[in-house]
Amino acid sequence: MWPNKLLGLLPLLVSLHASAAWEKLPYSRQLQGLCAADGARFIVQKKKLWKIGPTETIQVSIPAALKSLGANHLGDCDVHGQYVFVPVEGTSPLRIALFDKDDLSYINSLLLPATQKHAGWVTVDPQDGTVWSGEFNLQTVTKYEIDYENFVLKAKESFNLTESAPIPRAQSVEVDRLRHRIWVVSDVKDGGLLGFDLGTYAPVSQNKIAYQPPKEELEGLDADEHGVTISMWRTKLWGLMGRSKEVQFSDQELGL
Repeated sequence: MWPNKLLGLLPLLVSLHASAAWEKLPYSRQLQGLCAADGARFIVQKKKLWKIGPTETIQVSIPAALKSLGANHLGDCDVHGQYVFVPVEGTSPLRIALFDKDDLSYINSLLLPATQKHAGWVTVDPQDGTVWSGEFNLQTVTKYEIDYENFVLKAKESFNLTESAPIPRAQSVEVDRLRHRIWVVSDVKDGGLLGFDLGTYAPVSQNKIAYQPPKEELEGLDADEHGVTISMWRTKLWGLMGRSKEVQFSDQELGL
């Protein structure tokens, strides 16, 4: 299948940790992503953003200003500086919403190019603050600088993660300066967690995940000093209910 052909590597099949049990949590249904900063975790559902800890839990829905423009779907988030960055679909053009990381108040939104068809994820390079975005079936990633005075994205450069077939169902992308990696979650049986060298963009690793699509989905991605975490959700009763769990990969499991 595609990832094996692209990477040219034997995939590393990683079993889920025994502690990673499916749970019914307030944010389990239609879970889309996660990120973390300053002891708080930010969780994205299809139409809600949560802040959990360190001292309180806050949840907000899609802001009315974005709903009026057609916003109906949030994607995997990232946090940088004072902002939580959340991609938004349903508007034309697509957008990246900025929320204050302290109280989740809506600040403004950044317009993506009119030619972009999907905005399922966003990642911010912690080194220079550039915002990275790309399609759901991912080939080209574009880096943007932000004009915070006018809340405008300015394209800086683009690069390809693959020169052949796009990466299917890229649910999340993360810039990991600590490990010099770009991580991509590919939500297909032969996908999983794909690793690319941050300098050359060459594919270097693949960690498969045992799960059962389409009723189970790989979603968000976050990397910190403890490892790389992937969030998953499982639909029940035709999407009316859901369960979620997180799987964490250590540096050893990542081949580092």
